[in-house]
Amino acid sequence: MKTKKIIAYKVLRNGGNWVFSGTTKGKSIKYNKTRWTRSPKECGPLAVFETFSDAYLFLGSSSYWFCIYKCEIVRSKYRSLWYMSDGRVKRKEVNIGILQLPKRTMFADKVKLLEKVTS
Repeated sequence: MKTKKIIAYKVLRNGGNWVFSGTTKGKSIKYNKTRWTRSPKECGPLAVFETFSDAYLFLGSSSYWFCIYKCEIVRSKYRSLWYMSDGRVKRKEVNIGILQLPKRTMFADKVKLLEKVTS
């Protein structure tokens, strides 16, 4: 049985042939423009946005350094951001502190970039 494609939008930092997103640990995840990118072992799911408008809202005034990609995703079973520290999971709630994610944020185990939709 064929599974339905899930389309979402990802905010990424420009970097030539590669693009990057941040993590809750302050590191970067490198996205290949032609292959699936998976969440690293020490990090939780990848945050993506249900609509272009949500991604644009999250991007805010940072559009000089960042861009938005339309992407295909495989949904994660997790519903919050987290990372590993000292062998333990450290959860980052979605709307606490400086990280304010739109209500329709989705979480993915892997992301495939389809097309750049902003410059």
